[in-house]
Amino acid sequence: MLWSVLRLLIDPQPSFRARAVRALADVLDADTALFEQEQVRLAVSARLMDTAVSVRTCAVELVGRHLLRCADAAPFGAYYRALAVHALDAGVSVRKQVVRILHGVCGASSSLPLGADDRRAVVLDACVKLAGRLSDDEESVRAAALRAFADLWFAGEAGAAEHAEQLVAVVAACPKECAEALVVGLLRDAVGADARAGAGAAVCARLCDAVVGLYAASAPGSPRLASCVFVLDLFCQAAPALLVPYVAVLA
Repeated sequence: MLWSVLRLLIDPQPSFRARAVRALADVLDADTALFEQEQVRLAVSARLMDTAVSVRTCAVELVGRHLLRCADAAPFGAYYRALAVHALDAGVSVRKQVVRILHGVCGASSSLPLGADDRRAVVLDACVKLAGRLSDDEESVRAAALRAFADLWFAGEAGAAEHAEQLVAVVAACPKECAEALVVGLLRDAVGADARAGAGAAVCARLCDAVVGLYAASAPGSPRLASCVFVLDLFCQAAPALLVPYVAVLA
């Protein structure tokens, strides 16, 4: 049955190709190991590049259903690279699906089938691509990207030091306007107009404290120091009260 479905993926009619992708997703649900086969990967990658938005959307959905089930680094990396470029896809439905999947990849970073350095690289790449969608033309895509960061960095008490490292690294790798939209948008949503009140204030305060710690530990003139200064400047724009306890450190 698999080979019959794969042949339908190249049907001249986009509607048939989309149905074939959905059928393939059902086949892979029944036997998830097939997802990692090279012939299947190449067929799915080709549909990710399909001329029809409907087919690309189905292909992205398929990858999203199975990507985090990959047991080996090679197929995971190949699928991730084929998927991630579609954060810039012309189709709104495709971009929204990619944002959702990148969010999932970041949230499941500890279970990715990769070594520690490769995991950090993939998460940073996913975060940078998510930050890029904060300037998307479609409001729903922008909102989904911002929610992804809120879930990743502001949803719990633990991990402030790790989140601060990620934040500084993402800001360093992003265009200035995306970095501004990320930090200012997150802080304003989390703490509201008064940085001393609101459910997110404590989380924001811990994140701010961790960024100040990175700033204090950075070598003079280093790229990380410059990134920390930029992040703290954005903190000051969005929620200046958060920085009041650190005036002596930052002076």
